[in-house]
Amino acid sequence: MEPKRAIFVSFPLTLKERVSEFVKRIEDQTRKGITWTCTEQIFGGEIMDRNIVKAISEADIILCVINQQFVDSAYCQDEALLSREKNKHTIPVLFEKVDWPLKMSDGTDSPLQRIFANRLYINMYNQEREAEQFQKLIETIKKYTDVREQGSGGQNRENAGDSRDGREGQNDRGNAGDSRDGGEGQNDRGKGGADFAEAFKGMQNTTNVNVSGQGNNVQANFNVTINKF
Repeated sequence: MEPKRAIFVSFPLTLKERVSEFVKRIEDQTRKGITWTCTEQIFGGEIMDRNIVKAISEADIILCVINQQFVDSAYCQDEALLSREKNKHTIPVLFEKVDWPLKMSDGTDSPLQRIFANRLYINMYNQEREAEQFQKLIETIKKYTDVREQGSGGQNRENAGDSRDGREGQNDRGNAGDSRDGGEGQNDRGKGGADFAEAFKGMQNTTNVNVSGQGNNVQANFNVTINKF
């Protein structure tokens, strides 16, 4: 039987190769199933693929791998918004230095600010602290998923991974390890967010996730479903 995909990774197309390596490292450390795909490559402007909605609904943890392209992407915004609506334990992982609180390329506030407000992030762009920060992420994943597997259910809100990663040149005010990802401010939506949330709000969770799209579905040898479109 295919293992349950405990982790969903949301990321922009520009980080696909780096995310592939990142996912492999996490899989090796946690032995947790991971679903990752690039929504930007599935449908150009169409409603979010129902398999993506299903994968997010079934995952225990959502990792948002952030650079400026993630912040500007309507698809990534929609995935992050859906993750909050589903009360998922969502962790921002910074692969590049960006403004915090998050801002769009044109300097306007990002819709993601409310999602990631008042929480710490995992800093993967500072090479001197990369190993330390990665270990904090692994500890967070293990602690949270282990509690879930013991039957605490989706209401558990462990403060599992405190990734206090300094304030290098920014006014860093995030909480990636903090699991306070409740439902406040749920009327805000990314581009198209209201449509896909309404369309799929009645979907039921199942055990296995197989994210697929228009193209070649490649199964890697480390229990990670890789979708290349």
